[in-house]
Amino acid sequence: KMEGTKQIFVGGLSPVTTEAGLKAYFERYGPVANVEVLLDRVTQRSRGFGFVTFENASTIDAFIDKKDHAIDGKVVELRKAIPKGSPQESRSTQIFVGAIGAATPQDLKNYFSQFGEITDAQVMSEKGTGKSRGFGFVTFSNPEIVDNVVGFVGHKIGEAAIEVKKAIPRSATPGGSRLEPAAYGAAMNPNRLKQIFIGGLAPTVTGKEVKEYFQLYGAVLDAQVVADRATSRSRGFGFVTFDSNEMVDIASRMRLLQFAGKLVEVKKAENVSISQRKKVA
Repeated sequence: KMEGTKQIFVGGLSPVTTEAGLKAYFERYGPVANVEVLLDRVTQRSRGFGFVTFENASTIDAFIDKKDHAIDGKVVELRKAIPKGSPQESRSTQIFVGAIGAATPQDLKNYFSQFGEITDAQVMSEKGTGKSRGFGFVTFSNPEIVDNVVGFVGHKIGEAAIEVKKAIPRSATPGGSRLEPAAYGAAMNPNRLKQIFIGGLAPTVTGKEVKEYFQLYGAVLDAQVVADRATSRSRGFGFVTFDSNEMVDIASRMRLLQFAGKLVEVKKAENVSISQRKKVA
């Protein structure tokens, strides 16, 4: 049986919290093997998060579910680090980074490398002009790093706040139904290949809100929330049509994302099952 993780991520640390202070706090629960507070490379000031490694994995279970852990007067966030070789390690190693302005792939690498090893960083650009679309993706060497990055609050590149979300691997998405061939979807609707399906929408979400959200990924031609014919109430899913196939590929890479307080599923409309398609007809 594989031993559980001995390490936790601690986020939301006070700027005055030191490694000694962090160790003193957690030693009340059991022997601490190592403590690390991450520092800004330039200023050497605390980045507001760190890691604590215990001598025994069982120590973590005694406190990890307890709320309101406060260190130096500030409530901190705790989460288990994922042990190597565990089933969870097959999770996503990639994050989506939005609102990056003029940041380059190197800027992304420079910033996110403080969290762990990076295998790739890319900024999405317009085909014709090469101009940045204001978002990109960063891939790390293991999913544990992604959990820590997403758990950190207050990401900034320079002075600009950026948006960070976990990119869910395709294998992790719900499904299992037979998928419709792309050719069938294209025959039904020439725009189908430029369209994504969004499932699990909150009942109050409108087409306008969907359009505004997905414009983050590129120019949106149309967005609709499918309504029940009898009641006119939302059926909880809809479609977004982009002006290019490229934007569909980018948006569908997210697979699952938080929107209007709910976790929604995103996939190419050409991959919507026939039964789902009939609900719209």
